[in-house]
Amino acid sequence: MTAGGLQVQFQVHDAGFDMIAEVLRIGSDTLIAIRGGDVPHIGTVTTSISGGEPHTVSFPSHDDRLHHDGVLAERLLERLDGELQGTCVVTAGVHIDGVTQAQLTAAPEMAARLGSRIAAWLRDHPVTTREPVYTSNRNDVTRQGR
Repeated sequence: MTAGGLQVQFQVHDAGFDMIAEVLRIGSDTLIAIRGGDVPHIGTVTTSISGGEPHTVSFPSHDDRLHHDGVLAERLLERLDGELQGTCVVTAGVHIDGVTQAQLTAAPEMAARLGSRIAAWLRDHPVTTREPVYTSNRNDVTRQGR
């Protein structure tokens, strides 16, 4: 357990490599880092709000192409449908040196399996934080900050 949230890690193995998802609960929000293979990295960032479509930003890779790890994040997020209680951010970066077709085929299913395990964990660990209290008069806040 971490201050202000819960943290857990899940791992799956298939086609000769490991894929790991680290999950951090921050209030009602969720941060997930998918990593694995020979050179873990952050290739994409995918954001999702409960009930909304995910949005992915892909970063350039070392050979000037864009990373494709967002596919893994989106497959994982499909399994979290209905389980998220706030904002979710997923970073993804799995690189396998000399990747095979079998590994390319296995990776999205591995991400989906991680998503199923995370969904079960989220159900078992519902949000227990209180709602934030906001100031109703913005002028009061402005005056106090001067």
